[in-house]
Amino acid sequence: MEQSDLPGSVAEPQERMRWHKAALVPVILVGALLRAYGLYWGFPLAWHCDENMLYGVALRLAQQITETSSLDPHFNVWGPLSVYMLLPAIYIVPAVSDLSAGLAALLAGRALAFVFDIATVLLIYALGRRAHSVVAGLLAAAFYSVTLLAVREAHFYTVDILANTVLLAYLLLCLRAVSSGTTRDFIVCGVALGVALSVKQSSLVIVPLGLIAWGAVVERRARYANVDDWRRGRRTAHRVLVALWLIAAGAFVVCTAWYAMRETVIEVGRARMTTALTPDRLAQHEPIFFERQLNSIWDGIRDLLWMVALVLGGLAGAMTGLRLVPSGVPFFAQMSKYRRHFWSFVGTAAGVFLLLNPYALIRPLEYWMPAGPQSLTWGIIQVAGRLDPPPGWALQFVGTTPYLYQLSHVLPYGMGWPLLLLSLGALALWTYRFLRGQAGPMWLVVVAALLLIVTMGGMWMKMTRYCLPLMPFFALLAGAWCAELISNGGWRRWIGGLTVVIALASGHLQSAR
Repeated sequence: MEQSDLPGSVAEPQERMRWHKAALVPVILVGALLRAYGLYWGFPLAWHCDENMLYGVALRLAQQITETSSLDPHFNVWGPLSVYMLLPAIYIVPAVSDLSAGLAALLAGRALAFVFDIATVLLIYALGRRAHSVVAGLLAAAFYSVTLLAVREAHFYTVDILANTVLLAYLLLCLRAVSSGTTRDFIVCGVALGVALSVKQSSLVIVPLGLIAWGAVVERRARYANVDDWRRGRRTAHRVLVALWLIAAGAFVVCTAWYAMRETVIEVGRARMTTALTPDRLAQHEPIFFERQLNSIWDGIRDLLWMVALVLGGLAGAMTGLRLVPSGVPFFAQMSKYRRHFWSFVGTAAGVFLLLNPYALIRPLEYWMPAGPQSLTWGIIQVAGRLDPPPGWALQFVGTTPYLYQLSHVLPYGMGWPLLLLSLGALALWTYRFLRGQAGPMWLVVVAALLLIVTMGGMWMKMTRYCLPLMPFFALLAGAWCAELISNGGWRRWIGGLTVVIALASGHLQSAR
C-alpha cells in the first residue's frame, strides 16, 4: 500500500487534516493530566536520587558563580545543559518570592520535565505523520501519552526526559534531511545532535542516524552516476579501503602490545589523575580504590580497541572479499560530491557540543579521566559494570541477563502487557519490511529503534529509566501498524480498532492507578 492511500497522507483533503489536528487536543490533554497529577510528589524534598543530584549541582554552581563567576559545574557524569537550565529559577524566584533557592530549583525542574515530555508527545505526532500518516502520528502520540514509564519519568527532572525530547527532534530533522538533501538541513541536524550530547553524553549512540541519513542521500544520487563519477568513485573507494585496513591494523597492534605496556600506562594515568584532583578530593578515596578503577578503565579501553579492530577489519575484509568496491563505485563517487554535507553535519555537532561543554577542552584531564565519581569516564565504567566492587545500589544487576531482564522485568511494568505485545509485534513486522526494502519512510525509525535496543539492552546496569528512549519508537511502530489495519477496512479495521482500545485502556489504567 502506498503512503498516499493511507488516511492522513499528503493527498488527503485539508478538511480532514483539520479534524486530525483537532483529535490531537484530547491526546495532549490526557497526557498533560497524567503528568500533572502528583507533580509535587515528595515536595519539598527531592527523593529521586538522580533528580536530587542535579539540584545539588545547580545550587552549588549558583553559589560558585556568585563567589568566583566561574560557570564550571565540575560535574561531567551528564551534560551541563540540564544544570544550566535551572540557574534562572534559582536566581529569580527567591528574589521575587519567599521560596528558597532549593525549592525554586525543584519547582522549575518539575515544570521543565512536564513541558519537555509534552513536547515529546507533539514530536511523536510529527514523526508519525512524516514517516507514515497522520493517523499513525495520532495513535503513536496517544500510546506514548498513557505509557506508564513515560508518565512516571515526567514527574522528575532527570536528563533522560530532556534527552528523549532532543533525540526525537534529531530524528525528525534527519528525516527532513533525507528528503531535501540540502546542506542547511544537515547543519540543523548537527545542532540537534550537539544539544543532545550536551544533555547526556550517552546520546553518542544516536550519532549514526545522521550519518545514515547522509548515506541515504548519497545512495539516492548514486543511481544517476556517469563515467566521470565512476573514475572519481574508484579512487575514493580505494582510499577508504586503505584507511579502514590501516586503522584496524593499528588498533590490533596496540591491543597486541597492551600487556607489555600495561603497567607503564596505568602508572602514567595514576600520576596524571592524582595531579588533576585537589588534595581534599584525593583524600576522599583510598589508593587501592584508584588502582582498581584504573585497571578497569584501561581494560575497557583495550576491549574498545579490539572491537574497533574487529569491526573495521571485518568491513574492510568484506569490501575486499565480496568485491563491494567495484559495485559501490557510484556511491563513493557521490561521497566526494557530498562531503560538504558530511563535514557540515559533523563540524556543527562538534562545535555546538564544545560551545555548551567548553570545559571538555579547558580541563580535558578532569573531564575525560576518572577524576572521582563526578567524571564522565567514571559514569561510563559504572554503567558498563566495570567498577570493582560494584556499588551497593547496583548489586541487583549482578548475574542478570542483558535484554532478557528488560523484557521480563522493566518493559512489562513500564508499558503493560497489551501495549508491550503490540509494540513487539509491530517491531517484528517493520523490521521484516525494512530487511525486504518495504518499510518506506519508516525505515529510519526502524533503524533508530534497533540501534537503541542493541545499545540500551546490552548495558550491565539496567535501570528502568534507561528504557525510556525506546518508548517513543515502540509507540511509533505500533501506531503505524494499527493505522494500516484501520485503513484496510473490513474485519481488519475492527481488529485494529479493538487493539487500539485495549492498548490505550490498559496503559491509561496502569498510569492512573
